[in-house]
Amino acid sequence: MVYATFFHRQAADIDAALASGLSARLSHAVREELRRVGRDVKAVEFEFDSHENVEKNFEGDYFLRFR
Repeated sequence: MVYATFFHRQAADIDAALASGLSARLSHAVREELRRVGRDVKAVEFEFDSHENVEKNFEGDYFLRFR
């Protein structure tokens, strides 16, 4: 399984990216690049988060966020 996490500045930006289609375009671009280098694109899980959330819930530490 491949995981791809996209971070936006604020939580509200996540909703805006979903509504505008940006999230879908980013996911598509990652799948295309994986396909280009010969990786299995069926096993990709995308996650969208925000720096705001990392600061609020993980003391601003991305290491803690990914644990």
